[in-house]
Amino acid sequence: MKVSGIDPSATSSKCSGHVILDTVTREIISADCIHGDDELLAASTGSGVIAMDAPLSLTSSNSFREVDRIVMKSGFKLLPPAWASMKRLSKRAIRLACKLRSAGAIVIETHPHSSLIASGCRTYEQLLDVTGIGYRNVPNDEDILDAMVASLTAYYHIFKLTSVYTGIDGTIHILPRLCSSP
Repeated sequence: MKVSGIDPSATSSKCSGHVILDTVTREIISADCIHGDDELLAASTGSGVIAMDAPLSLTSSNSFREVDRIVMKSGFKLLPPAWASMKRLSKRAIRLACKLRSAGAIVIETHPHSSLIASGCRTYEQLLDVTGIGYRNVPNDEDILDAMVASLTAYYHIFKLTSVYTGIDGTIHILPRLCSSP
């Protein structure tokens, strides 16, 4: 089975990080910067679980969603989904998630920065090494690295090993602690 991580941009004119992880070989088989919706959808074809670094529901207020407040109570920092740029991101992510789900994929919301912190790992490389996921030629690009963490979250979701934060307006999956304390 393949899983994907997507760090979508608010618009298709900017790079969206996209990573595919093969759960059988336990290797990252693709790490790319993709722009258009159709290209993101095509690249995700065949992935059973897709973790997206974007709100997959809209806030009904000018503040945070309930699920965001629950995650923040655990010490993580999130951007307000009511900001104009975050609304654009959310609307694009929701549209993509709807199409991916229609194609049979499970789509989950994640926050890679919070996952990296929760994992206890100091670097992306340390996170990959401790998980035993093979990687070569993963570009040192923030969007792609966030998509890589999202793909690991999708992988851990298969085994029901993510920390799950749920509110009335959404669910966010975060990696468990994987690295020992310094």
